[in-house]
Amino acid sequence: MPDSGSMELFAPEYNHATYDSIFPDSATFISRIRATGIITDSLITDAFLGRLFLMLYAKHGTDPIKSSNPPQWVFKVALTTESFAPAFLKREDIQKKLRALSDDDMREGYKNIFNHAINPSTTPSTDSTNELPYISDQNVNKGKKSKIDAYASLWDILRTDVVEEFLKHYDKLFSAVATTTNRVVYY
Repeated sequence: MPDSGSMELFAPEYNHATYDSIFPDSATFISRIRATGIITDSLITDAFLGRLFLMLYAKHGTDPIKSSNPPQWVFKVALTTESFAPAFLKREDIQKKLRALSDDDMREGYKNIFNHAINPSTTPSTDSTNELPYISDQNVNKGKKSKIDAYASLWDILRTDVVEEFLKHYDKLFSAVATTTNRVVYY
């Protein structure tokens, strides 16, 4: 049986620092991420970074990092945050608004209005998209979704978990090795 020191040969990634040893609390996480200078997007607030610390702690709290250089790894966390957090925050906001829709809002369908003007009093411009103030007839086409169609559309939109999708971008920063405590069968 090999000694515990030789286990590093089989799983060197597992012998690195863990997430919670680098970021013991949210204040440390925020200060170290901000200190990199990578975060420039105004959507990434300290409140969001505190929440991100908790989300990453919930998913990777005691996981070893996938780097032998913890300071550089912190830069990778900051870069991943700067790259993907703004889109995540917008998608999360949209998802919250969709969840807040009433049944009537969900059933709202389409509305097409076709206006026709014969001999209007103004001359139309060829380089403008403005509407004419005069019409001689109007054709309106309206539609409304059934409740089943409205709920099915909402179900499809809400099926995607934007939080989990966002956190997947951080998975590459953590070791995939679960543990080195198993016995080596062949040495």
